[in-house]
Amino acid sequence: MRTFLVVAVIGAIAAPSAYAASNTAEADLAHNAGRTYLADGRAELAIEQFKKAIDLDDKNYFAYKGLGIAYAQLKNFKEAEKAQRKCLDINPDFADARNDLGATLMLLGRAEEARKEWQGAYASPFNPTPDQTATNLGNSYLEDKNYPEAAQWFRAGIQRNEGHGPAHVGLAMALMAQNKTDDAIKDLEKASAKVTGDPELLYTLGDAYYRVGRFTDARSKLDAVIKMDPVGPWGRRSTERLKHFPK
Repeated sequence: MRTFLVVAVIGAIAAPSAYAASNTAEADLAHNAGRTYLADGRAELAIEQFKKAIDLDDKNYFAYKGLGIAYAQLKNFKEAEKAQRKCLDINPDFADARNDLGATLMLLGRAEEARKEWQGAYASPFNPTPDQTATNLGNSYLEDKNYPEAAQWFRAGIQRNEGHGPAHVGLAMALMAQNKTDDAIKDLEKASAKVTGDPELLYTLGDAYYRVGRFTDARSKLDAVIKMDPVGPWGRRSTERLKHFPK
């Protein structure tokens, strides 16, 4: 399964000064503590703090967003959906939360509902990351093997942000699935010249070279990935791919 992107809670949640006047200092402190725990990967403690913030201020939609992400990290997607829907009940224009809800629905196996949320988020003027939203839509169609539709959404993501690596990777996968590997390579080559330090993008280019028999070029890219990500997933994949090269 492809990864569906959510907006990081640290970047998406506004500072306490953005809260309504009814927010108490205690709610602000609890919310900030929840953010800190979430950033540290301590989702259980984050949930406690976000719930405390909500108890103190039940209109605190930022806390509901954080709560949804914390539940999603624990793979409790049903509770994540509840929190995200409550967030949107309070603020229907909060496109970040609509992005999150789409990811949750996709992980619950409800692809059409997920796409509806992402399409709404993509169309929203308040969406700070339309490139991520378009990429999520592309990945959802990629999973359904609807490659033309997937490619369309990946291109939309690239149009919004040429430096968004996941959109280039997704587009390459959609094109290669349609036996358009040369087109995939052209886009990946352009992207790799602009996007540095992205091991997934570089691995995808190396893999594409391998598929068309450009072994010298493929080895160069895969060796670079291993240096960049020696113990990570893309470094390991590169090492495994090199084992299958012609002697």
